[in-house]
Amino acid sequence: MSQEFQAPRGTLDWFGARAGLRRAVLDAAREVFESAGYGQVVTPTFEDTGVFARTSGEGSDVVRKEMYSFTDRSGRPLTLRPEGTAGVMRAYLEHMTRLPQPVKVWYEVPMFRYAAVQKGRYREHYQFGVEAIGSDDPAVDAEQIGLQRRWYERVGVRGLQLLLNSIGDGRCRPAYLQLLVSYLDEHADELCDECRERRDLNPLRTFDCKEKGCRAVMAGAPKITDHLCEECAAHFADVRAHLDARGVAYTVDPGLVRGLDYYTRTAWEWQWNELGAQSALSGGGRYDGLAEQLGGRPTPGVGFGAGVERLVLTLEEMGAGPATQRPLDVLFAVLADDARPRVHALMDDVRAAGLRCDAAYGGRRLKRALELADRRGVAAVVIVGDDEWGAGEASVRDMTTGDQRRVALETLAEELRR
Repeated sequence: MSQEFQAPRGTLDWFGARAGLRRAVLDAAREVFESAGYGQVVTPTFEDTGVFARTSGEGSDVVRKEMYSFTDRSGRPLTLRPEGTAGVMRAYLEHMTRLPQPVKVWYEVPMFRYAAVQKGRYREHYQFGVEAIGSDDPAVDAEQIGLQRRWYERVGVRGLQLLLNSIGDGRCRPAYLQLLVSYLDEHADELCDECRERRDLNPLRTFDCKEKGCRAVMAGAPKITDHLCEECAAHFADVRAHLDARGVAYTVDPGLVRGLDYYTRTAWEWQWNELGAQSALSGGGRYDGLAEQLGGRPTPGVGFGAGVERLVLTLEEMGAGPATQRPLDVLFAVLADDARPRVHALMDDVRAAGLRCDAAYGGRRLKRALELADRRGVAAVVIVGDDEWGAGEASVRDMTTGDQRRVALETLAEELRR
């Protein structure tokens, strides 16, 4: 019989060893960032479409091509979350402006983008993201980058490269964009159709093009780091000083830009080049003008998003095994039918005592139960057959030595815990 339904294109099912590795990656992230005062935030899976259309920019690929948007039964335009920062800023403006500043949060949520499916690129993907809203201190930018390094080291990622840039702000970037557009016009015949379109919509995005001819053109383009205003240059210098003090190695890449319009000043990206076209493990940056785009007061912020699937894939490509899941301590083999309700209730008591246990369900053959215990690496098997049940006892077999002893059911949980 053929499988009638399959997971939608660009989505993944997580189970078994990969699910364990995924959880280990997220557990490490939570521990690292909570040690620095970041707490969890959970925002809706869908928002008013304007939250993303207004902040990401009408010319961005996200808004023009990738959003999953729909109208609900009341005629409201809604969009499944394509990125995390805008929704968190909306929640901040609605609920958190009176909290101690900066407000430091993390999230692990699904993102939805209708994009070309590639290795490490999915239409539903999970991100671990971090935002710090309410401070323009460059130390916060460097703190997030340094914590990311600690996270990646903790889960065993090696050989990463950190790219760093400043893309200026509303004072210095407009003049730079004029220079860039003039340069693009001089080389229009050498650019692909998409880059000529980006020239009108978002000139900075021309640096993202992967076409060989466009990359050659952009290598000679004016560098934004040569045109920063005094304040942006000082901010960028301070970020680098904080990273230098932490011993975080980086490469300044004047061509590194962000794909959304709300970014200002610091931009960074962690890459593992052996992933190929999808080498970026995470992208982050400062967004000091985002709150105003959502109708709030000027409020600085900085954050990043890291794709969980891509990080798991990187670990697998590096040869990392799945996260070791602690095996069961005890398997219950209840062979006497009358004993099943009582002994399964005792199994709950054993779990409450701190032991991991399960049962060999649906069978009355001891041999199969012992084979199952061996396959699952269980340390001990509790056997309750007709003889044990009649005596109010259980047999406990040590799966390492093969030794077996009888234990009263009333003291079973205590005996097993000992």
